[in-house]
Amino acid sequence: MTIWYMKVGTASRNVPFRLNGAAGKARQDAYDFLSEIGAKELNEFAYRWDDEPDNVLNGRMDGLLGGVKVGDVIIQLFPNGTNSPKHVEYFFRKAHIFGAKVVGYIHDLELFRGNFEDSENGEVNVPFHYHTAIKGLQNYDALIAPTEAMASRIRRDINFQKPIIVSGPHGFKTPMIPETRKKSNVVVFAGSFEKARYIDELLEGAPEISFNIYGASSGEYGVSVFLAEHKNSEYKGKFDPDALITMLDGSFGLVWDSLSYPHVRGGKGLYEQLNTPHKFSMYLAAELPIITWSKMSLAQYVVENNIGWVIDDLSQLQELINGISIEDYQSKIESLKKIGSLIRSGMQFKQSVFESVLSVREVSSYKEEIKNINGSEVGLDQWLVDMYQFNPDGIRRYNFTEEVLENYRSNRLNDSLYQNAREILQKLNKI
Repeated sequence: MTIWYMKVGTASRNVPFRLNGAAGKARQDAYDFLSEIGAKELNEFAYRWDDEPDNVLNGRMDGLLGGVKVGDVIIQLFPNGTNSPKHVEYFFRKAHIFGAKVVGYIHDLELFRGNFEDSENGEVNVPFHYHTAIKGLQNYDALIAPTEAMASRIRRDINFQKPIIVSGPHGFKTPMIPETRKKSNVVVFAGSFEKARYIDELLEGAPEISFNIYGASSGEYGVSVFLAEHKNSEYKGKFDPDALITMLDGSFGLVWDSLSYPHVRGGKGLYEQLNTPHKFSMYLAAELPIITWSKMSLAQYVVENNIGWVIDDLSQLQELINGISIEDYQSKIESLKKIGSLIRSGMQFKQSVFESVLSVREVSSYKEEIKNINGSEVGLDQWLVDMYQFNPDGIRRYNFTEEVLENYRSNRLNDSLYQNAREILQKLNKI
């Protein structure tokens, strides 16, 4: 069995949306994480040809999927690029004819963002090819969703009856090892000002807090409109996401999309009840404690993992920060050292991929899976040590024996790693 992933290219040689900031960065990181677990590329070109002749499209799919065999699994990022509905239909048909399963990893679902409407502010996001998108989701053999809230909506609104794996926050690949942060009154905001039209009023409503602002400076909602009027803010510039994470200067990362201050309004803000914004992962990778909306999809994740604070509306921000003790702040920093490593390595993403493979192959034991994953260099002992640090419950669902651990260890010269893995299984009463 081979795990494949669809890697979409463009005429500019960039990953689709790479020049658009977070969307392209998220895709490139997913490709890199998939490669790290031994998945193989299926290279596809992004194009739009709605009336492409059947014989041409058939030939294109035969070439794309020529190496795929019965029992293989293909991971595809969703949205999957700019190809036509006909192209998408042919891809699924051919993949299933070849005997493969296709798993969709969801970065964004415009279907749901479009369900939130605020006509007073012109915040109407009508999904492109709404019915085609629903049909496309139904073609997958399993889905990976970022949150349980989104998974529930997919089951309810799209009537998706196949497996949905919940991944948690997206990974954020970076070689950066952040320096330990100290508490100050400086808040970082990074992202689209079109989704954060509250900033002007926030700066006025929290005069004791300083804001370092990163993003595009031009346009109707650019910082140039309001920055000069407020002395408690500094515009830092717009940077590529790979560079931006090294420049986040502050003690708190604000995750908040809204049309107005202080309450969350508008489709893009309410959408965060379902989705995981990319800046959330960037802040975690930078080990920057988070402040976010109490109704955000990952609010519970923030609280349970002790990596930040949640508030009901932005009028509470100044009082919250002023009331945080040094001890409380340092406890968040210690928690972020573990979570940050998890995000930078893409561990949750990788785990969700393995779980999705198991779900479509109906394999009940990790023993069968580990010996079939493309000869990956990550052995069972390394996997156990990593999983035990971040998610010990993820180990309990598998069946193990000492023979399996011995046969699929990473390196027979690294006895300490093997012994650590063996002790973990003993603690969990697995051997």
